[in-house]
Amino acid sequence: MAQPLPRPVWLSSYLLVALATVALVDVIVTVIGLARLADEAPGFLASPIAAQVADPRLVVDTIELGLWWNARVAGALVVVFGVVGLLIRRPYAVARNLVWIAGSVALFVLSCGVTVNPDYAAPADGTQRWWSLTELGLIPAWHPGVRSALTAAELALLILGCLQLLRPDARDHYRRQTTEVSLGTVLARRQERLEREGR
Repeated sequence: MAQPLPRPVWLSSYLLVALATVALVDVIVTVIGLARLADEAPGFLASPIAAQVADPRLVVDTIELGLWWNARVAGALVVVFGVVGLLIRRPYAVARNLVWIAGSVALFVLSCGVTVNPDYAAPADGTQRWWSLTELGLIPAWHPGVRSALTAAELALLILGCLQLLRPDARDHYRRQTTEVSLGTVLARRQERLEREGR
């Protein structure tokens, strides 16, 4: 009969699978933003508002690049943490190491995404006000708030899921695999014993 998973391990697994689920919602929200941008960009570039914005084509390209970046990062989170979230239930230390490596990379990338995404477009001259991207009509008004909430949820689930693996019960779960004798070792010892007895 299989031993039940220690609480920190199954909690970490659920948190990381929840992270993958939130990232899937993030992909959907970002695709909606990309569709809106594709529909609205031509009209924006021909509108009088575009004349009040410094380099309107660059604004559209920057938003598009940011949305594609978000979609790729969220898609990677879905795949990586969907798999790793289930894999860490096994008592293999390599699974825990994969969580730490993937978690470190994801934390860095998500943090960079938070700091780099633009919220405003510069005016054509210094006397006019800055335009928010939602005022330009290029993305839905709800999009920045929802994306911020999703990113905050992804960061929280990632950090909490990784921290659970530091708890003593989780360490013992993965330590067991390194202290147990492998099947190869058992077979090698058996072969040595048979050879000694045969002499």
